[in-house]
Amino acid sequence: IDLNPDFDIFKLKESKYQKELDKMAAKFGSEDQLLVQIEVPDTSISNQSINQLKNIQSYIDGINGIRFSSGPISLRTMMPGQKIDFSKDLTQEEVENLKNYYKSMGKLSTLVEKNNNLYGIYTLFPDKEFDNKEIKKLETFLKENNYSYSISGDAYMQQKIMDYIMIILSFLPATALFLILMVFRSQMGSIKATVLSVIPSGIASLIVLGIVGWIGKPVSIITVLAP
Repeated sequence: IDLNPDFDIFKLKESKYQKELDKMAAKFGSEDQLLVQIEVPDTSISNQSINQLKNIQSYIDGINGIRFSSGPISLRTMMPGQKIDFSKDLTQEEVENLKNYYKSMGKLSTLVEKNNNLYGIYTLFPDKEFDNKEIKKLETFLKENNYSYSISGDAYMQQKIMDYIMIILSFLPATALFLILMVFRSQMGSIKATVLSVIPSGIASLIVLGIVGWIGKPVSIITVLAP
């Protein structure tokens, strides 16, 4: 059975936002990207938070299938009239200049101080060889280092839909069968009659999914609920 995590079925075809997205894809080649927002356990930009952001960037740069990534900290960040070398600790003056630089960028800033929290925003551009398993590895890395994070993007959504499909296929049929058996058992008062009455429904569900796979149609978040 072919599992299809594509969620285009939820999109409004005539939406003005979808049209803008299509224009962007036509111009830049793809709208696929991952946006990762990570909360750094620091209240302000400092050498400690910069080192954490560098470690995150280093991990992201090592992800297979990412053709380009951008974040708040690169090896050398250009500011008007000044270069900052992040390969070594910054002076207090450089830290203050960096704060002012990101504040001046407004909503375009990839490093934001808000409500006594510090957030770094990374943009990842996957290529055709990108494996969604890398998303799980990234999440594992962030969880192991106790980072609070949010991720968005087509690849991430497709990975989560795939997870939901697998959960539905693994647990929903068994749960539904158990509930049906309990209801029929309470009404009929006979285990044998209950089992015999449920068998046709189970066979029908297997036939439906079998036919879907046999004719080459993928199982999506919608069709998985049909049986």
